[in-house]
Amino acid sequence: ATTVRHGKLCMVVRAEDFLSRMVTTEAVLQRGYGPYEVDGAREEDEVLGPTGHLVFVVHGIGEAMWSRDDSPVEDLRISVDGVRRAVHVRQVAHWEEEKKRTQNPDLPAPGKIEFLPVEWHHVLHEGGSEMMQTLERVTPQTIPALRTIANDVLLDVLLYMTPDYCQKVLAVVTDKISQLYQTFMKYNPHFAASTQQKCSIIGHSLGSVVAWDLLAARKHIEKTAGPTTWTAMARNGLFDLIDLTRGDDAPPEIRHSVSSDPWGPATSTPVERVLPFRPHVTVFLGSPVGLFLTLRGAQGAFDALRRREGAEASARGHHRRNDRECGDLDDDDEHDDGGVLPDDSAASSFVLPTGSLYNIYHPSDPVAYRIEP
Repeated sequence: ATTVRHGKLCMVVRAEDFLSRMVTTEAVLQRGYGPYEVDGAREEDEVLGPTGHLVFVVHGIGEAMWSRDDSPVEDLRISVDGVRRAVHVRQVAHWEEEKKRTQNPDLPAPGKIEFLPVEWHHVLHEGGSEMMQTLERVTPQTIPALRTIANDVLLDVLLYMTPDYCQKVLAVVTDKISQLYQTFMKYNPHFAASTQQKCSIIGHSLGSVVAWDLLAARKHIEKTAGPTTWTAMARNGLFDLIDLTRGDDAPPEIRHSVSSDPWGPATSTPVERVLPFRPHVTVFLGSPVGLFLTLRGAQGAFDALRRREGAEASARGHHRRNDRECGDLDDDDEHDDGGVLPDDSAASSFVLPTGSLYNIYHPSDPVAYRIEP
């Protein structure tokens, strides 16, 4: 792909490969001589250090529509470019503030946070597929704008809820993330060699459900493999993990297919491939995960969590009242974190193999739901 950024006297032509800025060439075309200014120039890319955090962004419903040339809505790649630029600007601003606060002008610049788009809409909207041809034939030629929204946007949700298409989407997203991850490591050896490398996932809308299901599949294989096998695999490298999950030479405890988590994907066959890393952070934006969990029968687990939380809150209050009556309450007790669970038996059944998980939504977003009951 090629993008063009215009300035007052010149333009910058930037050629990109499918990895979205992983391997790029840039040339400045200028009329005349002298200084020039390019709108949206990326000085931050030169100021910040090497990439230390890799973030994969999984799109939601409607990307087949937004990716069209005549769409008034920005597609995933353009949106990710904007996020990348905004984050880099904020990183530089925060770094400048830290230099002033610490009075250390030699404070090293932070490493860049790189964002890579992960697209899967083509799996559902292949123009030559029998399903899409049949859908086109049965679609009445009335109210074309609404019909387009139904077939290009709402259809994504309906198809993902079917086992076969759910399986296809998960396989494509897993392969895409693995491909991007391996290629990034190849072209960024400093990242591959770093012991501080971080990889995270952002899922928007239905993409957050895809991310949830991928983490549920990885959770199952981690539990099935056991700590010894999983540690050995990680020590041999994450690329070995990808090969082991596909190859016939994998250990017996890994070679089998991954069955679904109770609240994971409803696929036609067990999931066979998993993410090549455990995310440092997982972020859901405008997520319907809470709705999908409810449809998958999680309301009983939600009720159990609410009852347990109520019992724990009551027990904490009773404990503190007794301490006050006995005069044993000190300052530390006032700030005690009563949410820390003493053993795994009390842990939520929705725990996933990731670091922090954030569910961010606007209260007026009609497709966004809470995850906690």
